[in-house]
Amino acid sequence: MKIANIHEYLKEIKKLGKENDSNTFCSLFSRGEPEDYKDTACVPGIFRKQKFIENEHNMFRDFIIANPDEFNNDRLTIDKLTKMQHYSLPTRLLDVSENALVSLFMACESKENNDSIVWIFRVPKEKIKYYDSDTVSVIANLAKRPNFIFPKGFEKISENITNTEHRKKYLEDFNKIDDIKYLLHDIKEDKPYFKDEIWPEHLYSVICVKPRQNNRRIIRQQGLFLLFGNNKKDKLKHAEIKDSGITKEKIIIDARWKKQIIEDLALMGITKATVYPDMDKVAEYLKEKYS
Repeated sequence: MKIANIHEYLKEIKKLGKENDSNTFCSLFSRGEPEDYKDTACVPGIFRKQKFIENEHNMFRDFIIANPDEFNNDRLTIDKLTKMQHYSLPTRLLDVSENALVSLFMACESKENNDSIVWIFRVPKEKIKYYDSDTVSVIANLAKRPNFIFPKGFEKISENITNTEHRKKYLEDFNKIDDIKYLLHDIKEDKPYFKDEIWPEHLYSVICVKPRQNNRRIIRQQGLFLLFGNNKKDKLKHAEIKDSGITKEKIIIDARWKKQIIEDLALMGITKATVYPDMDKVAEYLKEKYS
């Protein structure tokens, strides 16, 4: 079904909300994309090109070297990644929003001749973490590790190992691996008190992160992020959303009605100037408005 107006869109959102099990899932999150990107839909920027993921650790450090003053107040790696994402550096973050109308605007604002897509995500409550979560630190710090390969033989979920001694031995062996020791070192730059133990399944999971509300764009867009770990079979690929218990649905926006939808959203106070409060975007909006 293609959506032609805001009323149809909200009706579809409401239907998806009714299908949502309140005991299992949180509120729905959304993401607008200006066209159907097919294989790269809902893929974080760092995983869209092989050269990007191969040089993720270099890009991370080079960006900080080039802009040191910007990161003076950012102690946690997730805060640094959030800022890098804001400035369009490819990261392992994927922008989502708590406001479905903001996502609709982002879907419709460009590429007027293409049908657009709004993705609706259902995220289990246990997959929603705050910026200072230990799980967030583990996944975020993968950005610093060159050519990290998930260790073979540790694909089991440690929670499913019921024998206490077997589980303890499993985790001990995993955390003795050199790559994991290096990752622990990076995590302790964020959190010196971090326990010397990483659970393997955290490295190939996708979680939803509630970031600090420390820039106007995140506040205006009611923004959150999906944070992607690595694929446990292929170091050049990302963790799979479906394997992490997060589900997604697709709403198609008819290209013929995108301009009208943008005009209707403006009547509701959702414009380029409010969604993107940076001065250059406000200037663009005013030029369009008064031309």
